[in-house]
Amino acid sequence: MPHPLAKVRRMFELVEPIATITFSDIPNEAFLAVGMRNYWDGYFAGRAAPLGLAPAEVVHAVFYNFADGEVARHIPWVWGKITRRRRSPCASGAAPPRCGR
Repeated sequence: MPHPLAKVRRMFELVEPIATITFSDIPNEAFLAVGMRNYWDGYFAGRAAPLGLAPAEVVHAVFYNFADGEVARHIPWVWGKITRRRRSPCASGAAPPRCGR
């Protein structure tokens, strides 16, 4: 069943700003500034943050599409690197002002 063009356009308008930031250098630079080793450390730290200090097995199960061992290369290392106060690049002050401050 085709979707009405107006609904497709509205969904694009809602999601595109999120994707523009998510897939830009802004979060990567912020994560590198707080000690992440590479893009993937920041990716897993940022995306898994709502899970709390979840073990690699839990993160792997939730993300489901990564090769065995890929998540474990980054989790729990990232949890040991980022202190409770600095888990959010925006909260730490390392991120550019575009984080909403």
